[in-house]
Amino acid sequence: MICAVVVIDQSGQYRFSYIAQVSELDPYGICTDVLGHIIICDAHSDTVHLLDQDGQFLSLLLTSQQGVWNPRSVCVDDKNNLLVGQRFTNTVRVYKYLHG
Repeated sequence: MICAVVVIDQSGQYRFSYIAQVSELDPYGICTDVLGHIIICDAHSDTVHLLDQDGQFLSLLLTSQQGVWNPRSVCVDDKNNLLVGQRFTNTVRVYKYLHG
């Protein structure tokens, strides 16, 4: 099964779809940051994807190597910390995301 993140504009018009190139995508939590980046939790690959505002893949922000398991929710706080909620452990991990 192919899953995608579909982005629309404020009037509901289709902008783009994002389908991960590295593996199947099982998107759960999605948020944006102050720079307009789109951040997506991928439960299938235990990763957090970073896209630009036009849906182009920039990087994997986090992987299981950084201790991310079953990511289900994500947000960026007002201090630019990235908070990732994880299933089964009922924990929220905090990562320094944007430096500045």
